[in-house]
Amino acid sequence: MLHAWAEDTAALLDGNGWPPTWPAPPAVVFHHRAGARGAAGPRGATVRWDGATLHVVAAGPTEAVEAVVEALFGRWAGFGPQQARVAAVVAGAVVAPARAPTAVPASMDDQQRLHRRLDDLFAEWSVWQNLVLAYAGEVHAAGVAADAGTYRRRVAPAGPGGRARRLWGWPAGRHRAGQPSPEAPGVAERLVGLAIPRPNLMPENYPAELALAQRHGITRARLGTDAVMELARFQPQVKGVLTRDGEVLLIPKSLPGGREDDVEFTHAFAAAGRDVQLAFTAELRLDGDQLVVVELNAWSGHYNDGNTLQENWRVVHRAGAVFRMHGVLVHEVEAEIRHRAQPMGR
Repeated sequence: MLHAWAEDTAALLDGNGWPPTWPAPPAVVFHHRAGARGAAGPRGATVRWDGATLHVVAAGPTEAVEAVVEALFGRWAGFGPQQARVAAVVAGAVVAPARAPTAVPASMDDQQRLHRRLDDLFAEWSVWQNLVLAYAGEVHAAGVAADAGTYRRRVAPAGPGGRARRLWGWPAGRHRAGQPSPEAPGVAERLVGLAIPRPNLMPENYPAELALAQRHGITRARLGTDAVMELARFQPQVKGVLTRDGEVLLIPKSLPGGREDDVEFTHAFAAAGRDVQLAFTAELRLDGDQLVVVELNAWSGHYNDGNTLQENWRVVHRAGAVFRMHGVLVHEVEAEIRHRAQPMGR
């Protein structure tokens, strides 16, 4: 993905414009800056917005790549400001590996603290987590790895599931009477660590997937809220994920009343592009005020592609258990698990 970002930036530098895969990208104007690097940006590049146009002032192509990654690509990937800044430094190191020697923290304790900060900062993106750790020297030299504890306290006050909802804007919804609340002490916490987190296998598609969902007004519904009951009424075919924080987020599989060839929304959108513990597809029904799952499978190309039958059986079994923990009736799906637990779809 980093190489794709670099190639797209190079196309912009050459005046070829954006490739058609990006959703409604802004105009980007590059300005050459002669002389020594400044202090703004990961390696000295500066950016400013003039209406819908992004102006990048850089001394060369590598600085331009870093600036565009921080200002655009990183944000489109779902990163926060500090994560995008670190990703920009890594992008520069990838496209210009011999640009300059990298410094490392002087002591082993400092190196371990840096690794812990980076590990924590990208805890929900395991692929990026491994990548930034491989380029820890560049990140340290650029001075962009602020204390992760400070970062978390600033954007995510303590509380069950608070980090995900506050930082990423997942809708809280209103708790449905008669169902266990996800906010109740012990519910979300009991689901943390249920399964080994798995990454989004198609991160390069996430910006377009996000734009598609936003264009149709699709939002994520947290299990236990009225929003899920509305899904069961109007679009019972859903895709869902169990987040690392123990929350279950559901989205419609497609538009209500849509045709077979209609748009399909992705598990990556449900997860905001992050790692998840489980990804599954389900069909919901209402029996009065009781939410019922009538079909459950492991169809998710974004997270379950390449799974064995046994691994998919485990996904479905655990997803059923998660629904039951939230007071949802899982109706006679166990007998069909072995036949339906196979990766397919988006």
